[in-house]
Amino acid sequence: PVPSSLLHIEKTWTDDQGNEIDGPSDEVVTVFVEQADGTAAADGGDAWTPYKENIELNAKNKWSADVVVPAGPEGHRYRIGEINTPAGWHVKDYSYTRSSADTDAGGTDSISATTSRENVIAGFSSPISQEKHEGTFAVTNSPLLYTLQVTKADADSGAALGGAKFVLHKDGGDDTSYDPAVDQSATDAEAQVDEQGVVRFTGLTLGTYWLEETYVPAGYQMAARPYRVVFSDGAPAVQVADASGAYGQPADLNPVPGEEDAYALSFADQKAALDLPSLGFPGGSILLYVLGAACVAGAAGLFARRKA
Repeated sequence: PVPSSLLHIEKTWTDDQGNEIDGPSDEVVTVFVEQADGTAAADGGDAWTPYKENIELNAKNKWSADVVVPAGPEGHRYRIGEINTPAGWHVKDYSYTRSSADTDAGGTDSISATTSRENVIAGFSSPISQEKHEGTFAVTNSPLLYTLQVTKADADSGAALGGAKFVLHKDGGDDTSYDPAVDQSATDAEAQVDEQGVVRFTGLTLGTYWLEETYVPAGYQMAARPYRVVFSDGAPAVQVADASGAYGQPADLNPVPGEEDAYALSFADQKAALDLPSLGFPGGSILLYVLGAACVAGAAGLFARRKA
């Protein structure tokens, strides 16, 4: 008989702290198994062909499956990969473990893992050259968490502008309009921009958020409406409201260099011509103040001329 080996494939799920959890009960994850066919691909690497049909893993089969594959005497190489990653999750880790018998027999394995946002994740390969041995391929998924980095700078000098404050609200309504009654929460904390002009919001899951500016340094104009920030399986996006309050105008949201799933929103603020709040007058009354001062000055001049 042809020698065989057993590939045990299992999927595990962890929370954002790395603790193992049950995983989503209503999801089905498809995994492919491929075998090196002994020829070279166009790029010089191994050419791979599907080995049997794709495998579906779910809560009913406890996220695991066994595949019996040929083994020895010349060695066979296999790899697995996750085809569809559920929304809100990403592949955190691949691992491969040989049985103790395989290790004692001097078998070798090579692991090369690469990930992609195109819903196809190239797995790793493991030569199995001994007879009747087992190996376990494990794929670990964890929640996909985003970071929003907000940067403030003076528009004229480019200097970092610290001191501003923001609150980030998770949308609780229709995702398209901001309603304080449903989108604000008692747990929403105000965050202050540091001396480098940066404030960060971490651990954000998929969904719509409202970035509300609650305080600006003296002399600068505060944003009239919150910014709409959307994190999705596609590219995250930011929108600003027009004069009528409708959202749709995009704003630049760029990846933070060297960080995965972190995005930066930058503001270049200009100083207002007059800092109305610092003068102690409500908006709209400054013009009356200036006109009143001019009238007083004119009356004083006329009085001085009559006295002369």
